[in-house]
Amino acid sequence: MGQSDLHPLAEFYKTLDQWSKSISGSIVRITEAFDGPRKAIAEFVERNAELFDVLRSLDVAFPLLVEDMLSPLVQHGWYPDLELPFSLLADLVDEFKKDPSAGENAYVRYLSRELDAIESRLRDAAPERTRVFADAFNSHRSGLFYASIPVLLAQAEGIVWEKLNILLYSSKREALRRRASELGENGRGLSEVLMWPLIEPTSLNRCKRERATDFAGMNRHLVLHGEDITYGCERNSLRAVSHLLFVSDVLKSVPDSNAV
Repeated sequence: MGQSDLHPLAEFYKTLDQWSKSISGSIVRITEAFDGPRKAIAEFVERNAELFDVLRSLDVAFPLLVEDMLSPLVQHGWYPDLELPFSLLADLVDEFKKDPSAGENAYVRYLSRELDAIESRLRDAAPERTRVFADAFNSHRSGLFYASIPVLLAQAEGIVWEKLNILLYSSKREALRRRASELGENGRGLSEVLMWPLIEPTSLNRCKRERATDFAGMNRHLVLHGEDITYGCERNSLRAVSHLLFVSDVLKSVPDSNAV
């Protein structure tokens, strides 16, 4: 039985191997391709899933795509559901780019509709936290947003500590950056790429010196230290849900730090 009989994409991988021998020129061409319209890239990825798996291992192309897909949400205080089909995520990003208010409304509807499923996913990922999740989500469903938000934010911090033995909300982010790099070196490049919203300053994690005097938004420090007493609304609670789910999904494949 020939090699082509063993795998229908054998010729593709053979060609890819030859292509990789001149990788420097290829990376330039890939980078140029990723500078094109993001929607076209998303459609290309869906049509070429096998190639996308290969690109995920490259340190140039895949990070560009990930950052382009996630930043429109993150800059408005939202974190994407990583299990969203690629086409739906692309549509959501487009909505945020065209009209952030409409994008937020669409994502609020999605998260509200998927709330039970999200809680179930969190329980599956961290069953030891089931009772805490239950209280937080029941508070949200009951409209007790001042109660739900601190618990949701604290659980995100707890999961990062459990997995990485590192503080998530710290102005000194180099330790988290180094840990992310280690994940990449150990074959978990996807986690390293996706962790950038947790490393870079965002409205949620900005420390005092990083917040403008007219800062407006939900901020973990201001909430958990009692400085903000206006955060309690459904939209902010869903922001916290999206953040917790993102943390859980990104670190899902990482073993607990005490098990390493």
